[in-house]
Amino acid sequence: MRWLWGIIPLLILGWLAVEAEHTRIERDLADRAQSALQAGGLAWAASAFQGRDGVLSGKASDISDPDKALQLLGNVWGVRVVDNRADLIEQVENYNWAASRKSNRVRLSGYVPNQAAKQTILGMARANFPGFDIQDRMRLARGVPSVDTWLGGVSYGLKQLTYIQRGDVRLDALSFSASGEAEDAGAYRTLRSISNSLPKGIKLASANITPPTVSPHVFTARFDGKALALKGFVPSDADEAHVIAAAREKLPESAVSDDAEPGAGAATGWKDAAALIVRQLVRLENGQAEIKDGLVTISGLAADDEVMEAARQSLKGLPPAFKVIDHLQAKPKPKPVEQLTLAPVPPPPTAPDLQPKAQEPAEKKETPLSVSSTSPVVPPPAAAPAPAAPPRQAEPKPEPKPTPPPAVTAPPSPVAKAPPAPPPSPAQIKAAKACEDNLSGLAAAGTILFRYGSAEVSQTSFETLEKLATAAKDCPGMTIEIGGFASAEGSPFANLRLSESRAQSVLNFLVKAGVDARQLEAKGYGIARPAAPNTTPENMAKNRRIEFSVRPKAETR
Repeated sequence: MRWLWGIIPLLILGWLAVEAEHTRIERDLADRAQSALQAGGLAWAASAFQGRDGVLSGKASDISDPDKALQLLGNVWGVRVVDNRADLIEQVENYNWAASRKSNRVRLSGYVPNQAAKQTILGMARANFPGFDIQDRMRLARGVPSVDTWLGGVSYGLKQLTYIQRGDVRLDALSFSASGEAEDAGAYRTLRSISNSLPKGIKLASANITPPTVSPHVFTARFDGKALALKGFVPSDADEAHVIAAAREKLPESAVSDDAEPGAGAATGWKDAAALIVRQLVRLENGQAEIKDGLVTISGLAADDEVMEAARQSLKGLPPAFKVIDHLQAKPKPKPVEQLTLAPVPPPPTAPDLQPKAQEPAEKKETPLSVSSTSPVVPPPAAAPAPAAPPRQAEPKPEPKPTPPPAVTAPPSPVAKAPPAPPPSPAQIKAAKACEDNLSGLAAAGTILFRYGSAEVSQTSFETLEKLATAAKDCPGMTIEIGGFASAEGSPFANLRLSESRAQSVLNFLVKAGVDARQLEAKGYGIARPAAPNTTPENMAKNRRIEFSVRPKAETR
């Protein structure tokens, strides 16, 4: 019986050897089978073995693919039989696919026909959006009309998505659609031409693309009397066309230049507001307007007061979301010219011709010479006896006339001059500086406004002027100059007169408020010393101002 104890270990060792070989065979068959499936383009298929018997599993995208997989597995050396348990992927009627973009994230969703197409789409997404977070939500499904045409539509859609900063592109079967906000103005123009660049076999379903949002939303119009130039941003193509049509109601087509770019973010009612403003602008001699969000600033020169007032009345019809800053001016009326009737001036009398008399022999006559006591005395020549018969001789030369004595000018009497005023003391200069700083600070903190185009002080300025009057009373012994300044709108002469009148209006108010008139001087500087370049309505508003300068009365200028 001892030999039985020797057989048992041998049986165990044999069984272990068979099992080890069995596992090795299964692993070898599985590896070679999977390689065959991959080489045949059937990556969807999977195989498993029990001994030499195989099992095919997975979901095929085409009804013929399971048979192809069975044939490939049956050709693998060592495989005895294969059990086909493969299935087909889902069949869908509405075959759709989409890609959406937000910030730095791109999400892919919808259906793809097979695993190879899915990997191709992921590769295209990474190429178009390097560094983005690509999220894969795609599922395998049957029902695509044409794989190659469909993939061309997907590639086109991902390219268009690069021009959209927030939005999506879609394929419903072979119909393409896009929606969202364009990346910039150039991208918006590209997306507007989608219908002209679709790949073959793809048709356009819709394209709802909005311009990029800009802030602040600024639109400008400038009219030089002949041509209108438009710049800035317009909310849409339709709004832009509406504004241009309003301008061409009065101007020829060639007189309107449009350099505006698409940009969303305009206030409600922008289209009607911009058209109204352009209509008023082209009625002026020249002018410019700016729409900045809901604020309208308009300036310009009207032919007369009637045109200016008509424009102002029209501007009251702007939509409620808009407010107006009006800098319109009317062309100043020319002063009447007095006609003078000039009496005819008689011609001057004709001077007598002295040439004949000069040629006659002079009559000999002695004239006594009067000499002042301070002049040198010249004795007269002695008379010579006349000869009885003088011989013929050359005509005697005339005697030179005596040189008149030089005039004696009395020295000027000395005139007493007033001694120059002593220069201001350091204390006076310091006091003047303190007074000037105080006045300037009050003026800057408050408001000094006038009716447009006039020197009439607005009631809203009374409080500030009263504070200035109180401060001026605290500056005894000082001369306070009130300087008026204007912008470059209008003629320089009219601006100079207006600045003088406004400075005088401030002086009159201060005098009525109790300031000694002998302390005050009003002076207009017109457009001199601008506080800012006269290039924008805001800068022009800064240049229409009142300034105060203070000096001690002893100072000479």
